[in-house]
Amino acid sequence: MAIVLPVLVMILFAIIEFGIAFQRWQIVTNAAREGARAAVVRTGTCDAAYLESVVDQYVT
Repeated sequence: MAIVLPVLVMILFAIIEFGIAFQRWQIVTNAAREGARAAVVRTGTCDAAYLESVVDQYVT
C-alpha cells in the first residue's frame, strides 16, 4: 500500500494537469477563431485594436 499510493496520487495529478492544459489550449484556439470570425464578419474598417478587444473579451 505504501508503494502504490504515491504512484496513484502522481497519476491522478498528471491527469488533472493534462485536463487543465487541454482546457487552456481550447480557450486559445477558440479565441483565435473568434478573432478570425470578427475580422471576416466586420464590414468597413477592421483594425488590430478591435480584433484584440474581441479576443480579450472572449478569453476573460
